[in-house]
Amino acid sequence: MDVKEYISSGVLELYAMGALSSSEMKGVEEMCASNSEVALELKQVQDSLNNYAKAHQRNPRPEVRSELMNKIASTGGKAKVVQMRSPHELTYKYLIAACIASLIISTFASVFFYQKWSEAEDRYVAMVNEKNVMAQNLNVVKYNYDKMNHDMSVMRDPAISIITLRATDSTKYYMAHVMWNKYTRQTFIDVSDLPAPGQDKQYQLWALMGGQPVDAGVFDMPEEGGMQKVKAVADAEMWAVTLEPKGGSNAPTMDQMVLMSKI
Repeated sequence: MDVKEYISSGVLELYAMGALSSSEMKGVEEMCASNSEVALELKQVQDSLNNYAKAHQRNPRPEVRSELMNKIASTGGKAKVVQMRSPHELTYKYLIAACIASLIISTFASVFFYQKWSEAEDRYVAMVNEKNVMAQNLNVVKYNYDKMNHDMSVMRDPAISIITLRATDSTKYYMAHVMWNKYTRQTFIDVSDLPAPGQDKQYQLWALMGGQPVDAGVFDMPEEGGMQKVKAVADAEMWAVTLEPKGGSNAPTMDQMVLMSKI
């Protein structure tokens, strides 16, 4: 048993109250002689008991002194010395033992409930994270569903004209579709196959009327695909897509034309 365990065992308290056998008391005295930390702890225990006794001491009634002196006189001055033991010693012994037991139980209970609380907190955090992920996935699904319904409604509109744009280079299989409503002038583009532009480049749609190009807006290359709304176009005979600096140009760069519709 190490020093900490020896001190916390309660044997020093029992020694201070005289509640140990002679052999046990001798063992405590030997321990104190060989270990200053134990000796200091014993002194503190004894001081605490003395302070407690002083705080609760009671002076005897005056007549008790007279009775005691009369009894001593009746024995001829030869009084028998009787070693008195405090009636509270047994109470202190059980009280200290109960305190130690309560401390041990409360310590184990604290550790047990702290572990349970930590486990519950971890489960709660995991559930919250899982709920957030599910909410994000639900939002993505809802967005895709709403977008698909919108795209389908546009394609089903009888006023919509669907124009196919193919690669100007016959060796390429690039393709896109323009959905144009000549009554509302709403215009959409759906890219089927185009290479990703550089970081400083962007594709731009043009409507051609009487040989004059009209800017129909730039568009991106989203991973999820689908239609993209571009600028409203009043009239068009042909459509073309060019690769322009990011943000678009006022006039198409003819040598960078990648898609064009048939006349």
